[in-house]
Amino acid sequence: MIYYYKTPNYCVAINPKVGCTSFAKAIINTFYPDIDKEINDTSTVFHGPKYILLCPKIQIPNKPVVCLVRDPIERFASAINETGINIDEAVKCLLNDEYYHFPIYSKPKRLREDGHFREQFKLITNEAHLFKFPEQIETMANFIGISKIDNLNKSNKKVKLKQEHINFILDYYYKDFELYKKVSKHLYDKY
Repeated sequence: MIYYYKTPNYCVAINPKVGCTSFAKAIINTFYPDIDKEINDTSTVFHGPKYILLCPKIQIPNKPVVCLVRDPIERFASAINETGINIDEAVKCLLNDEYYHFPIYSKPKRLREDGHFREQFKLITNEAHLFKFPEQIETMANFIGISKIDNLNKSNKKVKLKQEHINFILDYYYKDFELYKKVSKHLYDKY
């Protein structure tokens, strides 16, 4: 399922591996201080998913959507890092629309429905404001009324993708590449 964080003027697309933990924390800090106090009162150590779980969200946007868009190859590699799934298994599941059993879920789910592997273009509505990840994280934060955003849940691991994996990503996520090129062109056209 697709979800959006709620802010006073926008719905922020939850796009895993594209700053969604950072934005969950920043949205809570800025717009929901009571939730921020609850997290601080019940947590002795920061844990990213707690922000994601507690940040107010909706399924159907009722305000303009704001979304960070990431290079699909980088996002796929980051998703592999995060989930620990074997690259070849991920490719097979996505190509054949197969189920995968993540250890954290009680039952298998279609890999293409997992947020880490879902196409980014599916988050976009007719009235959307797009920003390029990572170059425009702070620009997007300022746009929605956030003055400070921390870089959270960043992985230092690097997955080595073979050319066959890159070819798969180019084909499977072709609409995401079109979206990313559009955001990149818009970014550089301004200068």
